[in-house]
Amino acid sequence: MRLGVLAFGAALAGLGACPTAMAQTMPEVKAIRTTDFGLILTGVHDTNLAGGAGVSAASKLSPQDTTFRPVAKFSVTQPLGRNVAFLRGTAGYDFHQENKQLNSRRLDISAGALVSASACRASIFGDFTSQQAELVDSTQLS
Repeated sequence: MRLGVLAFGAALAGLGACPTAMAQTMPEVKAIRTTDFGLILTGVHDTNLAGGAGVSAASKLSPQDTTFRPVAKFSVTQPLGRNVAFLRGTAGYDFHQENKQLNSRRLDISAGALVSASACRASIFGDFTSQQAELVDSTQLS
């Protein structure tokens, strides 16, 4: 009876450990060739860009600014036999009309592969993101 209780406890402890591993899941990828590209242009006018007079004065920012954001979206999935490779993401740039020092790139890229070997199936993937820091952080640098 004790052995059964220990086995049950070990099984529950193992199930409790699963949610942390499940958080590291790969994006959904199907073994179908797809190619998708798109362009998006947005414009944003902000009347309180710096978030307060203190930040605006410390960083010499104009409190009102219009930002133009061209973005290219892409998604490519390529089956390679029993394996699948993918590349997804967005790449863009922020152009500020008044505060040129805030112009910056925006990248968000995911790439990976599903690899099948015999009865095993493994996934390999990674993400890369690059964008401007918060305005409060940039005022402390100057």
